[in-house]
Amino acid sequence: AKPRPDLLAVGSVSAETAFVDTGWPADSIRLVESLRFAPNSTWASGVGRHLLLATGYLEPESRKMLSLVAEADRAGVLTGFQGIVVKPHPFQPVEGILADLDFVTPVSIATESLDALWPSAKFAFLANSTAAIFDALGAGVPCAVCAPDDDLNLSPALGMDGVAMVEDAASLAAAVQIARAGAATSLSFCHESGLPRWANLLGIAPVRTGNAAELVLAHQLGS
Repeated sequence: AKPRPDLLAVGSVSAETAFVDTGWPADSIRLVESLRFAPNSTWASGVGRHLLLATGYLEPESRKMLSLVAEADRAGVLTGFQGIVVKPHPFQPVEGILADLDFVTPVSIATESLDALWPSAKFAFLANSTAAIFDALGAGVPCAVCAPDDDLNLSPALGMDGVAMVEDAASLAAAVQIARAGAATSLSFCHESGLPRWANLLGIAPVRTGNAAELVLAHQLGS
């Protein structure tokens, strides 16, 4: 048999289901709180005014995504957005790509972290190869994923209900319209306060704040 850990900790119901469906023994899986993709209740859906674009690390992927948005912008799909904010992947600059495209809505390139950009986002459009889709959902920002420019869909949100795979300007318009109607996508991640699932797995008392560093410290101290 292939080597396998005694226990597998997963942070979402969908991940647990996926492992069981592929034959992983259900009695060796432990469902725990997600330490990264935890919803932030201080952010409300659609409170910002910008269209936030998080591009990927592949040049063709980023070019397709930005070209699609430029086409949608010229077609009048993006009316209602104050501006377009592009957060490039650190390994793939976008200045050269943007120089070749025509936009109607003002475009800026962000250097801040995505955490700092979610509050100003009214809608987020994300590259196919990035897991930032889960950060957007956790932040309560309506979002969609750019479909791949070939047959290889790398999005970790593939198959998730409520997450649109946008192929062209028309499907981007549809995704934005659904978001404006107030439709929300619920996360399957566990995020109970105090991290009780992790605490139970580690045999310690739940932490006060739900902070992962506090959980590690409590475990090291044996408290």
